[in-house]
Amino acid sequence: MSDLIPLLRPFDLQGVEKKMKHVFDKMENQIASILKEYKKGNKMVVNSNVKDFVEILLSLNEKLDDTTIKSLMMVRPYLKLFLF
Repeated sequence: MSDLIPLLRPFDLQGVEKKMKHVFDKMENQIASILKEYKKGNKMVVNSNVKDFVEILLSLNEKLDDTTIKSLMMVRPYLKLFLF
C-alpha cells in the first residue's frame, strides 16, 4: 500500500515493518548466540584444518567490532546471490 501512496509509509498499515523488525531481532539474537559460542571455543563444526566464515571474522577481531561481524554474518547469504 505504501509503495503506491508514499504518504502512508509512516503509518505501516500492513504491518510489514513491524514483522520485519521481529524477524531481524530473531536473526540478531541467533547470530549473537553463535558468536558467543565461538568465543567460548565451542565450534559448531569440528574440523581444525579449515577455518569457517565466523572464525575468519573473529580472527579479524582487532579490526572489526561485534556489530560489524554480526552485520557481515547477516549479509553473507545474500552475497552469494550476487557474486556467484
